[in-house]
Amino acid sequence: MERIPERILMVHNFYQYAGGEDEVYRAESALLSGKGHKVFNFEADNKKIQSINPLRLFSNTIWNPETVQEINKIIRQEKIELIHCHNTFPLISPSIYYAAGENNIPVVQTIHNFRLICLNSYLYREGKICEDCLGKFLPWPGVFHSCYRNNPAASFGVAAMLVSHRLLHTYTHKVNKYIALSDFSKRKLIQSGLPEEKIAVKPNFITPDPGIRENQGNYALFIGRLDPTKGINTLVNAWGNLSNIKLMIAGDGPLYDNLLTRTKTNSDIHMLGYAPKNEVIKLLKEARFLIFPSELFENCPMVILEAYACGIPVLAPAHGSIQEMVIHHKTGVLYRPGDLVDLSNKIQWCWQNIERMEEFGKNARKVFEEKYNQDSNYRSLLSIYASVMKKIRNS
Repeated sequence: MERIPERILMVHNFYQYAGGEDEVYRAESALLSGKGHKVFNFEADNKKIQSINPLRLFSNTIWNPETVQEINKIIRQEKIELIHCHNTFPLISPSIYYAAGENNIPVVQTIHNFRLICLNSYLYREGKICEDCLGKFLPWPGVFHSCYRNNPAASFGVAAMLVSHRLLHTYTHKVNKYIALSDFSKRKLIQSGLPEEKIAVKPNFITPDPGIRENQGNYALFIGRLDPTKGINTLVNAWGNLSNIKLMIAGDGPLYDNLLTRTKTNSDIHMLGYAPKNEVIKLLKEARFLIFPSELFENCPMVILEAYACGIPVLAPAHGSIQEMVIHHKTGVLYRPGDLVDLSNKIQWCWQNIERMEEFGKNARKVFEEKYNQDSNYRSLLSIYASVMKKIRNS
């Protein structure tokens, strides 16, 4: 009989700006609690970084002795059976894996980004995809180009963490199972040197279920951070080739003021600013389709899952994990990445082919029900947990 852990420690280092990782961490913690598991949470917040001495921050990024002490204490006091990490960078550090090992507690690590491969975690540099550090033991290109925050010292610090723990075999020996969010991400992790047998694929999920929309909407929709990497500039440029197609842009970010100025003369484009979660769902349900033009190798974007849950088809670039999630002419439409003309043509096609897009939206909802709901996620989590518990028990 498979042993399922009842007492689970969920671990997460929050970034300075909230994102999808935080949402997934909270959702999985709540899901496990709701299913009767006793969930404990160990958290750090990068908002505290400004108050930490830079040398100490550098040291703690590689190895945080306080983490070891605190995790040892929690494991023993709360009789923890499994540790599930979402993000440990930079304040918690990989030292948490060693604390677990000292107590023979299995570790599951969700990989939300490409930090183990790339200093900036995006596989993106100077406006294009970059894999210069993939497969290199020493990520010297990332240091040379100051890829982390455009800061030479900080980039060296991230590289020092990666190299130190590669030398110690931390990533290959101290984590029992990695969770990749897509097959694409799994392939990249294998290319980086992680053992294939240690990587399971489990996508993110949406809860609560917002329900499928009732009527097809009358605008195209972009939801996301207004940042060059998210393809918003390309999308606005594409609208220069279109007419009589309404575009709603929901989000905030460094390009907001620039976009507000650029779009003032285009009556088809409407800047909405930041939208809270309930407004996001409302916007999705009233949209004809979602456009997700990200230039990055995304892992498992929550907004695509939200669109699917609402029965909304998605127009997206055919690269990375997105071409796994968006099935061309079944749950949406794919276009050639970086091709402004192809993007414009595909937008026009999506707008004109109302019945086909409605069919794609219904298919998207079916995919959500099969793959991206909380019940399927819970079953996958239990399977992963059981596999590592079995290995620990037999070791």
